[in-house]
Amino acid sequence: MNLHKLILTTTLSALSILGTSAVVEAQNTKPHPDQALLWKVTGKGLTKPVHLFGTIHLGDPSVSTLHPVAQKAFDAAECFYTEIDLSKESQLAITPLIMRTDGKSLNESIGKELASQFDAELQRINPQLTSAPFQTLKTWMAASMPELLPEQLKGLKALDAKLWAAATASGKKILALEKASSQIKAFEVLTEPEQVIYMKYSLERLAQNRAEGVSDIAKLKASYIKGDVASINQDINRALHEIAEGEHPEIGKKLWDSILVKRDKSMGKTIIKTLQENPTNSHFFAVGAAHYCTETSILFYLKEAGYTLTRIAE
Repeated sequence: MNLHKLILTTTLSALSILGTSAVVEAQNTKPHPDQALLWKVTGKGLTKPVHLFGTIHLGDPSVSTLHPVAQKAFDAAECFYTEIDLSKESQLAITPLIMRTDGKSLNESIGKELASQFDAELQRINPQLTSAPFQTLKTWMAASMPELLPEQLKGLKALDAKLWAAATASGKKILALEKASSQIKAFEVLTEPEQVIYMKYSLERLAQNRAEGVSDIAKLKASYIKGDVASINQDINRALHEIAEGEHPEIGKKLWDSILVKRDKSMGKTIIKTLQENPTNSHFFAVGAAHYCTETSILFYLKEAGYTLTRIAE
């Protein structure tokens, strides 16, 4: 997982793991992922089934339909948890959090050269599209839009949102592990000059991918469909090396710590507290797949607390 892909996974969540689209379709001949990113949690006085599930913040049917074992676990749960509140009210509350507060427009902040490149990328999506609607966005958010927009314009409901709707319809108790504001703040660790650097990196990455005929979003789907945790972990380890060896390692380290390390610990501790206080309920925790794949992931904290985790892939 390179730095750009790491940010995409979280940005997709804030708004709604890791070939080409054709490769994804060829690999996935089933109506659901090949393996579920699902773990059963036992021990420490738990009396009913508890599951941790890795989601992907996309709506493509190839990744947004639950594997049967995950569907069974979800259906049986009394309590359902996502990273953030996905109610309409909460989603509307996110909007002001991604808006600029520095009194500048996006173009004024990033300069003429990057502004021209940004417009060019948007027009590749739709010749009528310009950067005008994005001038009030914070730079880090705008930087992700050229890659996110094609997915958003499909109008498909992301897996997380589908699960939230299904949990609501079935009368499950629904809770969030984080506040939307805390997730957005994961990007606030970057100064505005650092966000401009990230914009430059993102545009360069898009151009490089186009030249190579690949897509980070498509790779994200492909890895999720396989359900191969080891492969995802290897990709993350490669990212650590890439960040350390990159032109701006301090930016990579800031984002890595903020997006993954600190949030994994926070969500892990919240899950542990929830299980300690409610050991007789059945729980289904659904968070982004990347939060289960590093050495200090959510899984690490539950194991450290004495729980037993068993992967249930299929």
